Amino acid sequence: MHNTSTSRSRAAEDEAVRRTDRANWAELLEWEFQEGGDVPLYQQVANFLRSQIQAGVIPSGSRLPSTRQLMDRLRVSRTTVITAYSLLHADGYVVCRIGSGTYVATDVLDTFGQDAPVHAGAAPEDQIDDVPSQLWAQNDGLSERGARYARLELDRFVLDPVPFNTGVVRVDGRAAAHWQQIVRQHLATESVYQGYAAPEGSPEIRQEIARYVGVSRGIRCTAEQVILVAGSQQAIDLAIKVLLDPGAAVWVEDPGYPLTRMALETAGMDIRAIPVDQDGLRVSQGVATSPNARGVFVTPSHQYPLGVALSMRRRVELLEWAARFNAWVVEDDYDSEFRYSGPALPALKGLDRHDRVVYVGSFSKVLLPTMRYGYMVVPPALIQPFRAARLLADRHSPVFFEKVLAEYISRGHFVSHIRRMRVEYCHARDALVSMLQERAGHLVDVTAPGQGLHLIAYLRNGIPDTLAAQEAIRAGVAVRPISSLCSPGGARHSGLMLGFAGYSETRMRTAVDRLAIALEGLVRTYRSD
Repeated sequence: MHNTSTSRSRAAEDEAVRRTDRANWAELLEWEFQEGGDVPLYQQVANFLRSQIQAGVIPSGSRLPSTRQLMDRLRVSRTTVITAYSLLHADGYVVCRIGSGTYVATDVLDTFGQDAPVHAGAAPEDQIDDVPSQLWAQNDGLSERGARYARLELDRFVLDPVPFNTGVVRVDGRAAAHWQQIVRQHLATESVYQGYAAPEGSPEIRQEIARYVGVSRGIRCTAEQVILVAGSQQAIDLAIKVLLDPGAAVWVEDPGYPLTRMALETAGMDIRAIPVDQDGLRVSQGVATSPNARGVFVTPSHQYPLGVALSMRRRVELLEWAARFNAWVVEDDYDSEFRYSGPALPALKGLDRHDRVVYVGSFSKVLLPTMRYGYMVVPPALIQPFRAARLLADRHSPVFFEKVLAEYISRGHFVSHIRRMRVEYCHARDALVSMLQERAGHLVDVTAPGQGLHLIAYLRNGIPDTLAAQEAIRAGVAVRPISSLCSPGGARHSGLMLGFAGYSETRMRTAVDRLAIALEGLVRTYRSD
């Protein structure tokens, strides 16, 4: 029965490839590689596919053959094909989709300045569907920033609740009940607000946030310094608009959070990648290589993705540099709420004596990502420009839920929720570490992080993390390779990010088993070659 279903699956896969988006696989079959030459086989395969993609022979969005199919057709090892696909993925030519396969990136033609291929006999509407939207946008006279937006590959930032996607959190039944109770009370007692509200948020919610960060993060601020925003991503966007001019030099962590880097790139900033080590951002290297940078975007409490904390010595160094060179520090206090051991270091904003720090916090990872509420604490001199920037961005947040959130915090539910979830997430972290050590200890090295909602599994056997991630995705397990978050030419970190916050132990155990099987197959393939 298993063989029959497998044969049917293979047959369906073959048929899907034969029909894939008009890709000229006949030409692929005619290609001949050179064995025994100076160029490795995997590089030859990658070079050929790259040239066909650039030429438009394999159109944007096309599904590539599976590694097994291409292995059979070219009569090479599966490792050769996997490595070739990995190179294309690292260069941005292809993307992997869980349970679906490997596809040519939708923005690849625009990246290399190619025209979309015209297919004879296609109806006009079909031709329009085939051409990437950014190519049409170019003809319509997009701005330089608009063209940068059009080139972004966005699918990878849609995070479904599939183990081990990061950013997925657990739904707390008690928190949901408290929230619903407050919602019902407000619906029963309040009339509908008919005007436009203040862009920075209501006095009530800002006062509650000011109290909270004062107690939890040591930040002395007034309610007027708090700006309510639609999540930390909007806060980053507003900080770029208010603090930086296009072309300004900006430090970013390497490796670092991709959406911060993308926001800076699309705004036309001169990005200076500064390495991260066990003590966080290497401030001295930033000062040595780019002392006159206009700002830095940093995650000091729980560095994304490595999970380290910026040491106290480097916090002081960073603030001294910002004060000396009149630079801005944008502090994304990512995952600061979930620390499982040891004392928390004070926020940079709490240490700032020269008003150079803009603090960013979020309710997304604490309550729910779909809530889209975050906040900024800005220096007094920046209150007015940030209010104006928020107004022009999206006017203001939904007033009704601002009031609900303010009361949720004032009643003590928010702090109680954090305490409960800290215990649950610590248990989930320990469970995942135990599962990985038990089932995949011969494949990965893993330790329990002291903070945050993800851990890193460092690969053994010298397997590139991009290959491991591709095999995991094909097995239905969502992981992210750390190397994909590193700057070109920088130090290469290799490992897999695994989120543990939003999944039951049963789901995690199943996913760990699938991951181990995928990695074991990859190791066997490597050894046989």
